[in-house]
Amino acid sequence: MARGSPNSTNQGWEQVRLEELLAEPVRNGVYKPKEYHGSGVKMVNMGELFAYDFITNQEMRRLELTEEEMEKSSLREGDLLFARRSLILEGSGKSSIVMRLSEPTTFESSIIRARFDSSRANPLFFFYFFKSPRGRAAVASIATRTAVSGIRGSDLVRLKVDCPPLNHQRKISQIIHNYDSLIQTNLHRINIVGEIARRIFIEWFVKFRFPGHEKARLTESSGRKIPGGWELRPVGEVVETFGGATPSTKNPGYWNPGEVTWFTPSDLTESGSMFIEESAKAISRAGLDSCSAKLFPPYSVMMNSRATIGVVSINKRHARTNQGFITCIPNERVSAYQLYFWLEQNKERIVSVASGATYKEINRSEFREIPILIADVQTRGAFLALMEPLGKLIEALLKKNARLKRMRDILLPKLVSGQLDVGDLEIKVEDDKP
Repeated sequence: MARGSPNSTNQGWEQVRLEELLAEPVRNGVYKPKEYHGSGVKMVNMGELFAYDFITNQEMRRLELTEEEMEKSSLREGDLLFARRSLILEGSGKSSIVMRLSEPTTFESSIIRARFDSSRANPLFFFYFFKSPRGRAAVASIATRTAVSGIRGSDLVRLKVDCPPLNHQRKISQIIHNYDSLIQTNLHRINIVGEIARRIFIEWFVKFRFPGHEKARLTESSGRKIPGGWELRPVGEVVETFGGATPSTKNPGYWNPGEVTWFTPSDLTESGSMFIEESAKAISRAGLDSCSAKLFPPYSVMMNSRATIGVVSINKRHARTNQGFITCIPNERVSAYQLYFWLEQNKERIVSVASGATYKEINRSEFREIPILIADVQTRGAFLALMEPLGKLIEALLKKNARLKRMRDILLPKLVSGQLDVGDLEIKVEDDKP
């Protein structure tokens, strides 16, 4: 098959059809009836594909496959996976790359596998190409726009892609991957620190193994035994709770200029972190004044009260939410850290009292009746003294990751399109301490 003509805008890079760079034809994943699910090899589903750019050793569902099926549909390092379908156009063709699997793994039927010829193509470079605006636009050009958006493997392989020399592919992908590696390392650190904080909370407020617990006497309160000097009170009696609101979308003046941070539930679910600072949308001062919901202070604890009920995060700046939230304002009796982990621990209970025909939601009056423990002054102070350094470390790592992502996202489109000459380019990514 003839190659495309050189693209003069990209330092003489070729443009070729994707199929020219593959070691074998693209392949759709496996579909098998329910009785084959639950054991066997790991299987990448759409959930993993949309959640992770790098498919490694995440927890996955399992599927029983024959040796012949596994031979055809196994995954190996460097395979690119593309979403065949999505409820939204932007999700069609979302790609992930397989990296360092520790056990046999396959992929489901809604996913396309592309396996590259290593003599012509560096898979990591083309993963980053398809993450860039140029690559996303190419995939969008072949996506169907019906009720469920999708792409076909036959269209995917005919896409023209930029193809620099192999040594340039390797250098470009390594530069970008250095950023992603540090981001992943920081996320690992965040998870470790968060788990330490979570275990401290459980030891103190669930198992009652706080400093000095040996001398504490348990007393009865609302049918539950708690340490003497502690209280069990409805959360609504202990902290102030806020709802949210949405300014009229018909009035542009309520949204522009966007000066006030305004969270929606998807901000929290997409962030997935203990602290959150940025929101996808912001409202104007006029929008803030147009409806009744209040602006709440930094280090309040926000919880999704509908859809994905119980997702929690602590805001880092004055903010406001839409109506899909209950926000708790910490005080001297209950810290933001206790509220955060208390909400995590009580997620099942919160979900169980939610109701609604169209979608489940917990209303504020029901939420305010859920009991929370208030420790004695000494224990509260000791708990906060332990939590604050851990919280600050998580904040610092999140801030560092935000900086790394900004730099990566600036470099990525320039590198994979040839706007930056990598011939003499050397970019060091410093892993400075937070």
